[in-house]
Amino acid sequence: MGKTAEDLWPEADEIMKDEEKALNGEAIIGREREVTFPNGETKWYSIYKLPRRDIDNNIVDFLGMDRDITNRKKMEKELRQSEREKTKIFNNMSEHIVYLDKDGKVLKA
Repeated sequence: MGKTAEDLWPEADEIMKDEEKALNGEAIIGREREVTFPNGETKWYSIYKLPRRDIDNNIVDFLGMDRDITNRKKMEKELRQSEREKTKIFNNMSEHIVYLDKDGKVLKA
């Protein structure tokens, strides 16, 4: 509490643009952003900014939340790499392998 965007985020100008959009009525839901900190550390965040309105529907401020999704992004990258490796092995095998579903329909050959 009491910190500015510049205190918390290296890319404060981008964060300020999101905040301005929220203050103008645009909801930002689940935007993913990679942030590199001054020490070189990189993290991924899912960003939410929602305008809050008073009883007369005037925007009074916004509710903001940034969720660290670095681990999820790392797992997604590892999964993509694993899939590429599996596909490369599958496509270069001399044996013939067929993937079937439970009804015997060919999924991949």
